[in-house]
Amino acid sequence: MNLYHVSPKSNHLAIAKTGIEAAFAKNKSHTSWFVDWSRVGWALAHVSSRHKVPVDDLEIWIVIAEQVRNVKRSRLQGVFYTRCFVRTVAVISADRALNLWESAQEPPSGGQAK
Repeated sequence: MNLYHVSPKSNHLAIAKTGIEAAFAKNKSHTSWFVDWSRVGWALAHVSSRHKVPVDDLEIWIVIAEQVRNVKRSRLQGVFYTRCFVRTVAVISADRALNLWESAQEPPSGGQAK
């Protein structure tokens, strides 16, 4: 199963180089947040609002759920978090993800899915 992490494009180089580091999270609990595919639309709107970034300036990083250590479910269905380092497997632009999400298709799980 894949999980998805939404982040501003300005974080692209850091995430591509080192993965998703909870220590760099801009929340007080220093956790990295992920959603399942059913919550991608919600996550895009949430991150856009929280970071004051247009949806077009967001990316979705794809991770393999089984490789995320100490992942926990939040109280919201389809939303997960961890304080551990997470390696990414692919990235997809927000507009491509929205097109796939609206047509109920999941993105490819490997490679640069831009």
